[in-house]
Amino acid sequence: MSTEQRLDRLYPGLSAQERALLLLQAYKAHEPPDRLIYETCPSAQNAAFDRLIRLMNALNVELATVLIILREQVAKTDLKYGWLMTAMIWGLETQVLADEVLVHIKDRKQR
Repeated sequence: MSTEQRLDRLYPGLSAQERALLLLQAYKAHEPPDRLIYETCPSAQNAAFDRLIRLMNALNVELATVLIILREQVAKTDLKYGWLMTAMIWGLETQVLADEVLVHIKDRKQR
């Protein structure tokens, strides 16, 4: 009996979680999953297996979208912070210049 035939005999004994993990491994490896994962799934496991697949899809698709949006918002916040710091530094430098100008103007008025 070949190794592949022995593995084929193991598929019916897998739990829904083990089947979902095999699918996830295939997805991460960018490979098509083995068709026997689906074909040998007992009907009693269908609900649990489907729930796990929906969870994986939610995490891989919906959560990824939320993370992309958050990354963009953080980048915008970083830009706004940089703009605010630039404005504050400019304001401080302008205040120093204004103080110097006022000192020299007061000296001229007193003469």
